[in-house]
Amino acid sequence: MVILASNYKSNLDTAFIRRFQTIIDFEPPGVAERLALWKQYLPKKIALDEKLVVEDLARKYQLTGANIVNVIQQVGLKTLAGKHGKIMEDTLIQCIRYEIQKEGKIH
Repeated sequence: MVILASNYKSNLDTAFIRRFQTIIDFEPPGVAERLALWKQYLPKKIALDEKLVVEDLARKYQLTGANIVNVIQQVGLKTLAGKHGKIMEDTLIQCIRYEIQKEGKIH
C-alpha cells in the first residue's frame, strides 16, 4: 500500500493517476476549521499583540493547516529573535504574506 498526498494534482501525469485505485479529494479548511487551527497552534506561553484578532486571521486568509503551522513557526522564530515578548500583528502578517508567496498565489 502506498499513500501519496499532493496539493497539485494538475502536476501529476495522467498515466500515473490512472494507476491509483482510489483518489480522495479534501476541501481546504473553512473559516471555522482555520480558527480552530490558529487557536490550537498559537503558542499559549507567548502573548499576542492587542491588535491581533485570531478570528480575523481565520476569515481573511485562506490557508491550509500546513500553511498555518509554517506561519506560526516563522512568527515564533521572529518573535524570539526580536525579543518583543509577544507576537506582533505586523510580524504575523509578514509571515502570512511570505507563506502565500511560497505557494505562488501572490507576487
